Amino acid sequence: MTPKRLKISKTDQISKRGLWARSVIACGCLALSACSVSAPLTVRSTTGTATTGPAKVVLSLPDDGGETLKGQFAGALQQSFSGRGLAASDGGLIADYAISMGPAEIGLQQPQDEAERLERDPEWIVPPRRARRFDKCEAQELRGTLLLLDRTSGAVTYRGQGTLVECDFSDAEIAELADGLVADYLTKSGN
Repeated sequence: MTPKRLKISKTDQISKRGLWARSVIACGCLALSACSVSAPLTVRSTTGTATTGPAKVVLSLPDDGGETLKGQFAGALQQSFSGRGLAASDGGLIADYAISMGPAEIGLQQPQDEAERLERDPEWIVPPRRARRFDKCEAQELRGTLLLLDRTSGAVTYRGQGTLVECDFSDAEIAELADGLVADYLTKSGN
């Protein structure tokens, strides 16, 4: 007895190929959309006293130069202010700054009174980023703060905080953070 060969019609072959192609495309789209860890720059800012326009800014650089994260951020801020014609040794504003880097799964929430019960859904200043299944790395958050003080009165004229989320940070991301904060200051001061 000879075994019978099953005949597969052309429509069955086309539907199998189509199903295979659709599944490959769907898996590819899912993998590409889920692997992305970067998030665009976000800036949250407040202004203290009203200003009539941008003033010249004095920015002191750390002693270590650009060897540390703080030194790199200070250099990027100095370059951003200088590029816009705002840096001066005798400016009317004094710039203070801070920068930190850490896991993006850590958030920052509004302080609560210790006597009150902890809220189930706290008010987040910066919400934590939830890890995703197809992340290709542990997401890191770069957070920079810029504070501008009036040189004569000491009043806060600008306070801004910017955040970026990436796998690794280079000089380009640090410069983007500094430029974003300086651009936000210019927008708030009327330019």
